[in-house]
Amino acid sequence: MMKKNQHYIYLLLIVQVIFIASCKKKSNEPEVIDNSPLYQQLGYGKKYTSLTVNPMYDTAKVSEDFITRWNTAKQNLLVNYGGRQLQSFEVRFTSETQLTVRVAYRSDTGIATAIYTYNYTMDGQGNILLTRTATNTNASNLAPYITTIISGYLETYQFKPDWIEDKFENTKGTVAAFYRTDDPDSYFYGVIK
Repeated sequence: MMKKNQHYIYLLLIVQVIFIASCKKKSNEPEVIDNSPLYQQLGYGKKYTSLTVNPMYDTAKVSEDFITRWNTAKQNLLVNYGGRQLQSFEVRFTSETQLTVRVAYRSDTGIATAIYTYNYTMDGQGNILLTRTATNTNASNLAPYITTIISGYLETYQFKPDWIEDKFENTKGTVAAFYRTDDPDSYFYGVIK
């Protein structure tokens, strides 16, 4: 009787595995892309909650305004703050009204993170305006050297998140940009998650 029950349990497990495997999306099926504007899909608790920007490596089709600001900040940090090297940053939505900008930089001891916390407002068109509310010690120390990115850019202008398919075809759902609302030729882009 025991062997018969084990046989049925084993058979039931096989049927469950087959059922679960058949329910999963097949790898050759195209992914369904949501055609609603990115700003409706972006934010805390939504489909996309972060944008990782890596100007150190992603230089193709980069905004001239942004890369000039980035390179200025990078040089200021390197020359004036102990040889630290600006690496990347991430915009991460942490609540319905707050986000963080996490700036990664290399020092003699490894990679460190400067965290800038912002309250943000998003209007009906998806335009985002940031107001800084806090920093960690690393961010306070870095701030004077990277003003061209932080206080002179992210905290000065309003941005609209959108797809960047006009520059990178077939990247909707993976790569996005934040465009300055007063100058759409000024933007930063990265991988969206």
